[in-house]
Amino acid sequence: MELVDFQKRAILGDSDHPNNMVKGFKELVYAGNPGATIVLKSPTGSGKTVMLAGFLDQLLDENLPDEFVYIWASMGDLAHQSYEKLHDKYLPDSEYKMLELSDITSGALDANTILFCNWEKMYQIKKEKDDDDNEVEIFNNVFVRIGEDGRNLQEILEATRNAGRKIVLIVDEAHRTYLGPNSQKLVTDVIKPDLTIEVSATPLIKLPEQYYENNLGRKIEVPFTDVIESGLIKNNTIINNKISTVIDKTSADTAVLEAALEQREILARKYKEAGTNINPLILVQLPSESSDKMSEIDESTRETVEKFMEEHDITYDNGKLGIWVSGDYVPADVKTAAVKPDSEIEVLIFKQAIATGWDCPRASILVMLRDIKSVTFEIQTVGRILRMPELKHYDDAELNSAYVFTNINSIALAEDADTQVFFKNHESKRNNGIDIPDISWPSVFRESRGVGSRNRLDSRFRPMLLKRLNERFDLQPNDNMEARREKLDKLLEIEPEELTIPILSDVELDNLDNIDAKIFEDEKNKHRLKADHPFIEHTFNAYLKSVVSPFATHDSVHRLKPTLYKWFSENSFDDEEEVQRIIACSQKNRNIITPIIDDAKDEFKQTLKAESNLRLVAFKLPEDQEFGDKYEAYPMSKHLLQPFFRPKEDSKISYKTERSFEKALNASENVEWWYKNGVSEPKYFGTPYQQQDGHGFYEDRVFYPDYIVKFTDGTYGIFDTKSGFTAADERAKEKADSLQAFLKDYPNVVEAFREQGIDVDDYPGLWGGLVNVVDSENGIFELQGNAVTQEMARKAYTGDWSDIEAIMDDEYSDTDWIPLDI
Repeated sequence: MELVDFQKRAILGDSDHPNNMVKGFKELVYAGNPGATIVLKSPTGSGKTVMLAGFLDQLLDENLPDEFVYIWASMGDLAHQSYEKLHDKYLPDSEYKMLELSDITSGALDANTILFCNWEKMYQIKKEKDDDDNEVEIFNNVFVRIGEDGRNLQEILEATRNAGRKIVLIVDEAHRTYLGPNSQKLVTDVIKPDLTIEVSATPLIKLPEQYYENNLGRKIEVPFTDVIESGLIKNNTIINNKISTVIDKTSADTAVLEAALEQREILARKYKEAGTNINPLILVQLPSESSDKMSEIDESTRETVEKFMEEHDITYDNGKLGIWVSGDYVPADVKTAAVKPDSEIEVLIFKQAIATGWDCPRASILVMLRDIKSVTFEIQTVGRILRMPELKHYDDAELNSAYVFTNINSIALAEDADTQVFFKNHESKRNNGIDIPDISWPSVFRESRGVGSRNRLDSRFRPMLLKRLNERFDLQPNDNMEARREKLDKLLEIEPEELTIPILSDVELDNLDNIDAKIFEDEKNKHRLKADHPFIEHTFNAYLKSVVSPFATHDSVHRLKPTLYKWFSENSFDDEEEVQRIIACSQKNRNIITPIIDDAKDEFKQTLKAESNLRLVAFKLPEDQEFGDKYEAYPMSKHLLQPFFRPKEDSKISYKTERSFEKALNASENVEWWYKNGVSEPKYFGTPYQQQDGHGFYEDRVFYPDYIVKFTDGTYGIFDTKSGFTAADERAKEKADSLQAFLKDYPNVVEAFREQGIDVDDYPGLWGGLVNVVDSENGIFELQGNAVTQEMARKAYTGDWSDIEAIMDDEYSDTDWIPLDI
């Protein structure tokens, strides 16, 4: 097994690099701290599996006094691929005994066993009834759950520990799921490792403070430049190289495919000039709404690609075209046939399933068509074309570059390249760099037949929307068709030359593990092309799904779509495909139409019955959250969910108050993390209050405070920002008093919830209230005068409620404020 210099340094170190895997392994294992972790951060294409094999091989030479067993956990088919690589190639004649889950028998694992496991299957949990009819959670995989034959991981690893062997968990590209609650339950309850090793280009395990001094962890990082200089991977990646030469094509897809074929011909010629027989391969990635199933847009895109390639004499019959999708492999051995350096396959159609774990060094060009969901995913996919076919750089610079051709455009990447999809809600997920507790607080939700995911737009919505559209475009009953079209043309882009899509052109990326999203927003890096019908239809339907929120998607879209068709038809646009193009291919048009739809939805909500009741629920911190097109990504490293999305600037609304407070939270050394709470859904935290309806009656309402903040002293702050007249509003008093009632009477609230069978935490360290922003520029804030303060919460946490009891009867006053230092 040959290792390059940077791989050897990561494993054994040298005089300039004393921190290495073998040294860290010995120090941590014998420090006796279960759960200690080694993090190996190494870029895409650096040969992480080779490094792990070299590391394990070196451990055999260390003559360590203890016996070890290794659990190698990977995603999907990666575990089996790693097994094959180590068993057949890297460590074929070593002392290691390599097994897969299907190979295990009852009893302890032998010393130097490496057990390769599919991580995603292992951590799956389901609920069952035990002998006493109690609901319990069990691991669902046949090799993990307890059985009668003893051939399960729980009993086998327990026997292994009893035999005196230490267990080492290797987390190989499982970082996307490793930190989830089920995964951690598997680690802590079943595997119970003496040491964990995470290997990834983007590791998510966060080592604790003073991890080195306390022997709780080690971190080894391989510089990206070292990998490039070694010749293992290409120097850079160029997006849509020379795309301008084919911009006269009929659609974005064909332009992208044409440019990719031209690039392949250039590389093929240059490889011959370099004296090598490598036949460069184009990978064409289908849109892939799921990793295995073929969606309608997958099928239509496949047909487009096959037809285009046939026109260029690249077909399945002549062996130049291959496909690798679920249940469809051409040729039958495509997985291995496509890898051969001189394979006759020139173009391979595939889906997301091979984005990781499949090595084909001759692949140099990637075509990505629509709906690619994130830069993180793209990097891993681009990893398939990063490797150098002969593990060296060539004299010709073009052979040392990777090439991506795509119709991804500003619509997809304008706001945040990590999470954008075409016209779908942005998604934000748990910040895995933060230790998030599993809290459960008393909360309430106002059930209503008016608003909620189970409600739908009905026939009353159509006239509301039509009326608002006519008002916005100043359409009068006596206007003829020509006049109507002119009025639409004043505000909307309706001409074919206006309805094009921007695609990236000649963008060069040097470091795929650290992409600046701004490069995708620069207009000089774009060309505009005509969109084809599959793209238009897919984008139009995705937009409709997004804009009907929060109403039930299926039924509401079927109400909105014909309403839009009807209105456009009344104004000289009878072709439904033309209507789709007007909306799908113009951000300007969507920016005009979306607020009109939103206003009609607001009017529709008012027609729904206000009958409601408050339902008690347990609030838990969310795993993820979705946001619409009115939100933008903004860097806030301490926010619970990443990326953090905030409302875009609006001429009618000022967010100065909230943004000042958010900036202060993120900069505070006393803040561990913070979360921007949502509204109107049971998953968000709320307290009950009563509001006057304007007719002398009171209605049950729910107050959703803006922020939940975890402080380094263990307390939680719950805040809602106000400024100026909003702090003096009568509703501010009702909301402020409801939150203080919750904080001051928390033990009784918990007891009341438990009497209703709702399990919530006995956690008294809660404080906060309304926050008055005195000086947003300098971050000066005040807390309502009758609030439970941080000092009170600290005392309550120890059982002393005397300070809180002293303010139990105090009410909110907008003139009574105390300094707040966060």
